[in-house]
Amino acid sequence: RAGFESFLSDLLGRQDGQNFSSLFWIAETFTSLGESSSEDQDRAREFFNQAAEAYQKIVEKAKSDSAFAQPEQLLYSQMRLVNCKRVQGDFAGGEKIVLDLLKDKKAAESPNVQMAAANLYQSWAGSAEPDAWKKYLTAIQGMKTPVHLWGWAQIAHQAARRHIPEAEGWFQEASDIQLSDEYLQWMARAGLRAGNWPLVTRAIKDMSPSLKRESAWVYWQARAIKSQGKADE
Repeated sequence: RAGFESFLSDLLGRQDGQNFSSLFWIAETFTSLGESSSEDQDRAREFFNQAAEAYQKIVEKAKSDSAFAQPEQLLYSQMRLVNCKRVQGDFAGGEKIVLDLLKDKKAAESPNVQMAAANLYQSWAGSAEPDAWKKYLTAIQGMKTPVHLWGWAQIAHQAARRHIPEAEGWFQEASDIQLSDEYLQWMARAGLRAGNWPLVTRAIKDMSPSLKRESAWVYWQARAIKSQGKADE
């Protein structure tokens, strides 16, 4: 394995003859090595550093030569670079990339870009940086300025509207804050599709009094309670 890693490093260090495919393969391989080295944090960090270097080269070459990569390839490479910055603990560096990406309307409407941003801020919130906890609110609620960042609440909302199964998990990420009735209804629907009765119960519990009195939600609350064996409560 050491010989293969040395081979990869040599490829990364080459100045000439690199195209998108070769650099992307190098970057993804270093990323895979980093992900498989989670028990050795120093080794993992080294691999992610090299992956970030390769993704950064793709970004720089694509910006200086529009024919180097397709727009979708550049966007994906930038998202992968954000992930590397997140793992490295370079949250400010990742944020700079995210804010630049979200200035583009097409990128801002991409759930994948929005998820990369939410993951970055959520990891940032768990760091030892001063006031890092404030980043958790950004991860959940998003922001309107200077760019539109959805946060897990809107990511889940958009996914639920499209009947994407992962919406249930994303609502779980957003479940620690008070959501609007519209979000709570979609949270409950996502829970119903997934058979996640605790999520359904949580959503209905947080609805406004007038909404939770509607017959549909009275019915589903009763079903949720029964399904969780709480009929006697």
